[in-house]
Amino acid sequence: MAQLNSNNNLYTFGNELMYINGVEYKGLYHKASETEIYTEPVYNNITSKKLVAFQDIASSKYKYQKLKSIKTKYDTITSAPVVITTSDIENKFILRYFFKKINELSIIESTKKSYDDWTSAKIDPNMYIGIQIKWFIAGVIADVSKFNLNSIRAQKTMPTLIQHLTDPLQYYTTTNYIVPPNINGPKNSTS
Repeated sequence: MAQLNSNNNLYTFGNELMYINGVEYKGLYHKASETEIYTEPVYNNITSKKLVAFQDIASSKYKYQKLKSIKTKYDTITSAPVVITTSDIENKFILRYFFKKINELSIIESTKKSYDDWTSAKIDPNMYIGIQIKWFIAGVIADVSKFNLNSIRAQKTMPTLIQHLTDPLQYYTTTNYIVPPNINGPKNSTS
């Protein structure tokens, strides 16, 4: 049997308490502490529901407080050129990062940092679609072209990428460098 105290068997006629979903509460309630208030005259672990101080849900203050938890400030994506390094050429491929706004057709190429920011929601994942593709830049030219075309066509989340990447050999370079002989001859150390 529950103990009788001044925090049990309380009653509200309205405009005092509401459920956490914003629905006003009228009826018997109890206080487990100054900040913990529940339905029912005494605590029942099955039927008691948490209550909070009443706020007029029609007021703009209440609507604003519910909206405050929505993230509205995100980083932006900026276009960035591809930079090929010597180690990329040795590896024969690079990773490329593309973004498209949900409501637009244009595609932006950016950096790994932008892609990482997008995957960690620093860039709005509801506004942008982002993809990463492996792009070959060296090797047998026919194989490179075929692989890159397949990479483009495999992108189901961004099917218009094929219209953006029209050259499957973009950034292609050969690794078979021929160093020409010194046409000036060996340096003469006697002059």
